[in-house]
Amino acid sequence: MNKKIILATVLFLGMVQLTNIRVYANEVESKPNQNQNESGSNNNGNIPSIHESNIQSKNIMVSSVNVTPNVIEPGKEFSLTYRIENISGRRIEGLSLKIVAVEGKGTLAGFIPVGTTNEIYAGSIGVDDVKDVTVKLASDPSLKAGTYNFLTSVMFNVSGQEQEEITKLSGIMLTNKSNLDIDGVECNTQDDGSLLVGNLNNSGEENLRKVEVNVSINGEKYKKYIGKIEGESEQIFEIPVSAVEESTKALIEVKYEDDNGIKHTTNQEVDVEKSIEINNDEINAGEEEVKSSGFWGSIKRFFGIGA
Repeated sequence: MNKKIILATVLFLGMVQLTNIRVYANEVESKPNQNQNESGSNNNGNIPSIHESNIQSKNIMVSSVNVTPNVIEPGKEFSLTYRIENISGRRIEGLSLKIVAVEGKGTLAGFIPVGTTNEIYAGSIGVDDVKDVTVKLASDPSLKAGTYNFLTSVMFNVSGQEQEEITKLSGIMLTNKSNLDIDGVECNTQDDGSLLVGNLNNSGEENLRKVEVNVSINGEKYKKYIGKIEGESEQIFEIPVSAVEESTKALIEVKYEDDNGIKHTTNQEVDVEKSIEINNDEINAGEEEVKSSGFWGSIKRFFGIGA
């Protein structure tokens, strides 16, 4: 009897232990792996998930960037106008554009927004429509001439979908003001025409190249190639032009390039007087006087009259 009781006890305890083992196993299997995310991939918490909003979207397109003015000087204001096209086939909402940084710097160092912040909220764009977004900036007067690229972010969402972001680069060329003046032009009238003489004064610090002087007068054109004029220096030019029958004006146009290859033009008008003419009657009278003087001189010398 005692043996039966002992055996039954042992069997009961064994069943209880087995049941506890199965329950514990079920609890372990039901807990998600702390090193896995919901999709089953590993993520230990230190590695951020990929933010896919920076992938270039097929829903909008920045089709053009217009820079005004064409020549931007240090310390002056300028505008960047971005044309954004809706190519999604659905309405675009929550559109905003932000000038994030100067490429390679991480900030807008050297540039500040004018009249607003560096982020513009533009609202919505209808299906197959476009919208122009303009940001005004000004540069530091101490910035060096050269090219500067801006990292630009455009955020939006297609109606009924999550917000997206695209990033683009847009650039400007900063150039020092070129000052080439036409000074002291004189018109020296000659028998066979006129000679235009003047100075080209480069009052800027940068060198100017491919300098040429063009003159237009009475439908005729003349050209004088000067070449390079160094900063804060001047160059004299002389251009002969054909004779004119009546006083008129000549247009002097000077073309040149700065160190950045940007082309410039400056011009000035100058009065040109008619060329010197000798009256034929005066010439004939002079010849007769010479002839007369020669004849009477001979008679006087024959008769011994006069000196």
